[in-house]
Amino acid sequence: MAQSGYKLPTSLNSIKNMVMKHGETVKLSIINKLQKLKNDGVKVSNLLAVLEERLLAFELSLKDDVICTTTDGASVIVAFGRDASIFHQQCLAYGIQLAILDVLYKNKDNCQTRNKKVFRKSPTINDLLQKYVKEEMIGETNLILDCRTRWNSLADMLERFVKLKVPIQKAMIDLKINQELSESEYRRLADLSRVFEILKATVEELCKRTASLITADTALKFMFTKLDAMQHELVARELVTSL
Repeated sequence: MAQSGYKLPTSLNSIKNMVMKHGETVKLSIINKLQKLKNDGVKVSNLLAVLEERLLAFELSLKDDVICTTTDGASVIVAFGRDASIFHQQCLAYGIQLAILDVLYKNKDNCQTRNKKVFRKSPTINDLLQKYVKEEMIGETNLILDCRTRWNSLADMLERFVKLKVPIQKAMIDLKINQELSESEYRRLADLSRVFEILKATVEELCKRTASLITADTALKFMFTKLDAMQHELVARELVTSL
């Protein structure tokens, strides 16, 4: 490159400064573009124009070179899919996500979360729990606290909580902590955990790189069949209705 007339940096600091300067230039350019999009408003015509402009940079045409697009279910995106001259498939996994948020997170009971925090915040108390876990031949297993931004973490939390039901009850008796969950509530949590197993299996199938509309249809039929078989569980009924 030096033989071609390019001036090369001679030190690590020079390279660092060049990279940082270029990064700031790119950052400013992106900020300006985002600000322009914000000022213009999120309209279907704007989305189509941005997409067509981006495709043109690769010498592609939305009309001639693109067959299908997949998006989430936001209203402006739905309108975009309607107005675009290609087939529009809304994300099925996103639809399941919305149903879960609608049914489960709006009226979530936090009793099991409070119980988990008791054991997670104190190593001494958790050691007592692990004593009973080992007695049940489960092996040392800790409780999991869910993350509100990821529903599958709630699935993992419930599965672990149900699995450790007996050790938790024994430890809470020793600690003289009031049992906040009745047997019927534990049964409901077990049913809810099974519902989550169905949903997780379905979403994993939908999100495979090899997934197609045919495999997606099969996965959704599997999900509805399994949920219909659990009509005694209120959450299963509400999910079917929401979906």
